[in-house]
Amino acid sequence: MNIDGITLSFLVRELKETLLGEQIQRVQQIDKHTLMLASSSTHKQRNLVFHVGATPAVYLTEGIQDVAKEPTGLALFLRKHLEGARFSEIKQLYDDRIIAFTIDKLTLGGDISSKVIYMELMGRHSNCIITENGQILESLIHVSPVMSKERHISPKLPYELPPNAERMSVGDFDETTLQEILTTYPQETISKTIRSLFNGFGNALLDEVLFRAGQLSVDSPFTPAIAKNVATALHTVYQQAKESQTLYEYGPKRLLSPLPLQHRGEVLHTYDALSPLLQEEQQRLGGMATFQRQLLDQVKKALKKEEERHKKILQEMKEIQNAELLKWYGDLLMIYAYLPHQYESSITVDNVLQEMEWDVPICKALKELQQEPQVTIPLEPN
Repeated sequence: MNIDGITLSFLVRELKETLLGEQIQRVQQIDKHTLMLASSSTHKQRNLVFHVGATPAVYLTEGIQDVAKEPTGLALFLRKHLEGARFSEIKQLYDDRIIAFTIDKLTLGGDISSKVIYMELMGRHSNCIITENGQILESLIHVSPVMSKERHISPKLPYELPPNAERMSVGDFDETTLQEILTTYPQETISKTIRSLFNGFGNALLDEVLFRAGQLSVDSPFTPAIAKNVATALHTVYQQAKESQTLYEYGPKRLLSPLPLQHRGEVLHTYDALSPLLQEEQQRLGGMATFQRQLLDQVKKALKKEEERHKKILQEMKEIQNAELLKWYGDLLMIYAYLPHQYESSITVDNVLQEMEWDVPICKALKELQQEPQVTIPLEPN
């Protein structure tokens, strides 16, 4: 499920309403790409999941039961720093797909120790990074200089935002200022102009802005004449999305939007929370390698190994089922080795082994040939 920055703000508001002030009770690592923070309040337990695998997401869940019994080294390290802390601030950075969770913990000396968890939902570059005083403590994925020349992620390094994360937010400007910005920093097309200046606009919301600005297309060239309409559409779409309390689903390919899309068809469903949809998507795609899934993968691997072994045995049995017949042919060829039969496909000889007795069961083909006075032996492989 592809969530753009503006739609992600719907989730951020949901997380704020649920988690602010709650205490982290337990840290668990589900798999190498997934962390879960179990928190509690006077109402009920909450579980915050950070997943940076093939389908990156952050969401609230009632819990994941089939987790590994033994904690990982990363889980033990994070328990020391995070357990007992409270969520003091949750915010989205620059309308981008980055959520910063600030947590405060009371130290033994009576001081407040603050740490920030940055959840970066950047597709295959997604990561969950835990920092203190601007320095990285740990992360789910370490990025070495060999892996990336632009940005390195490793303990004790200073935390830096992803490239282009600090683009402007539409919400910081009024319509007149937006028009001036668009006119001052134009690109070849209107869509490139918007995306080079502002964060948060995915394909669906960008199409909505262009539609409201005069049914423009993504390839429409930017001209000062359309700057006013585009600025008005940008401001309107942004404000409606930020104030929305409802998510709208469109088809045929599942699309979620925080506001009704005038350029799309009929609304299929409406929702008041994003976390259940993200959890449902993770379960449907099997994104997390939970303990149950690990066992299932092991069983599948064992079954596949046995199937290959069975095929190999059947092939070997097929190859040796006529072993007695081939041995008999070989014995006859040794007896008649003096005969000239170069470059012939077969040779016919007298069956001098006609009266031979076998100590083991022999194949049907050999039994029949034993009764023949002469035998034709093939000299070329089938």
